[in-house]
Amino acid sequence: MEPVRLLLESVWGVMFFSPEEAELALHRLQIHPSRYAILGRGVHATSAAKIEPQSPRLNDYILYSGRLEEGKNVPLLYEYVERYFEERRKIRLVVIGKWPIKPPRHSAFVYLGFVHEDRKAALYRRAIALCQPSLRESFSLTIMESWLGSRPVLVHEDCPVTKGHAQRSKGGLWFRTYEDFAGALDWLQAHPELAARMGENGRRYVFSNYTWSAILDRFENILKAWEAL
Repeated sequence: MEPVRLLLESVWGVMFFSPEEAELALHRLQIHPSRYAILGRGVHATSAAKIEPQSPRLNDYILYSGRLEEGKNVPLLYEYVERYFEERRKIRLVVIGKWPIKPPRHSAFVYLGFVHEDRKAALYRRAIALCQPSLRESFSLTIMESWLGSRPVLVHEDCPVTKGHAQRSKGGLWFRTYEDFAGALDWLQAHPELAARMGENGRRYVFSNYTWSAILDRFENILKAWEAL
């Protein structure tokens, strides 16, 4: 950590992806840069994602999109989904992405691997929700992609960044235990109108904060403010 500390404390300024990332650096790790600000990260809205969803017919699945590796906590997601499917016989997990930890050969899972951007956008729009179980995210593009499709997200309570996005946007729920996870899925299915409203909240959050035009404007304003110090 010492080389990282020396780097961050020697540069002119540091811009963070999220308030939670800044909290980790500034308070938990006690790194003291000369200047810092919360910039965020630009999200590319595909042509499919720019279309206003018109009450899409939802399918009986939740979605995982991203790298299939231990660091993304996908083994826990597989365990919870398989248990939920065995208990209730509803909701499968559609998995898009690559890397080593593919889902088990079980009726609860549909593994699609790499898909084209337009198909990925359609999968987001028709999912009950995106589930992002990772504990170690600095931003999470997949959450933003789900919100561009106006669908809510389900994140792990112990990931400050993704929980922070869900709280600020009012666009998702979070879980820690299996009981939390199952309860959240039950609620999303029982309250489709409220779930859709959460997805719309997320969509507004992305377009207000993380389009490239918003990021570039914020970047310019940060630099101007720093130059004036």
